[in-house]
Amino acid sequence: QGIDFEPAVRGFIEGAYYLILKTFKDRSTQVRPNRVFTHMITGNAKDFIQFDDLRAVFTQLQNQPDKLAKITPLSVKAGEQTVIDDPVFRGRFHKLINGFVRHKEFSNTVVWIGQKGFEEALTILWRKLSPSERAELNFGIYFSTENLPSNKVNLICIPEAVQSKFSRNGYYLISPADQYDPVELSEQILAGDEA
Repeated sequence: QGIDFEPAVRGFIEGAYYLILKTFKDRSTQVRPNRVFTHMITGNAKDFIQFDDLRAVFTQLQNQPDKLAKITPLSVKAGEQTVIDDPVFRGRFHKLINGFVRHKEFSNTVVWIGQKGFEEALTILWRKLSPSERAELNFGIYFSTENLPSNKVNLICIPEAVQSKFSRNGYYLISPADQYDPVELSEQILAGDEA
C-alpha cells in the first residue's frame, strides 16, 4: 500500500461484535515504510446497530496515531442530524443511495471514488438504515478488490489512483463529479429531507 491516503474509517461485524477502525499511514521511524497504524472501537453488534449516530462514534477514534493510548470504555452521545447544504455533495449522495438500493446488480459493491465526502455520506446513510441493513453493511477504504465479502453490502471508498482495479469488476462506481436525482420511491424514502 504505497498509495497515499488520508486517515480512513472501516466498519463491519465480526462474530458477535461490531468493529469500527481508523487507519493511518504509520510514518514512525520504528517501522518499515508503507505500514499502517489502526485504532479500533468494538462493541456488541446487536447494540451497535441500534445506534443511529455513526459520526458520534467516529469522534471517539484517534485523530493521530497514539501507540501508548490506554483502553477506555466508550461513551457516546448522539448529535444532531446533518442537513446537506452543498448541492454537488447532495447529487453525489443521491447517487450513493441509487447504488445502495441497486447493490445486488453490482456484486453487492458500491464504490465512492476518492475519500472526500465519504465519511459524511456514510454517516448520513447509516442514520437512514434499519438495524438489519446496518448489520449487512461493510464499509471503509479499500486498495484492491481482494477480500471484499460477497455476503455483505460493501460501501467502500477508494483512492483515485486505484480506480482502474475497480472499474472492470462490474461494481457501482461513484465518481467525484457524479450527480443523481432520486427517481424510485425507495430512493426518495432514503433521501428523505435531502431530496
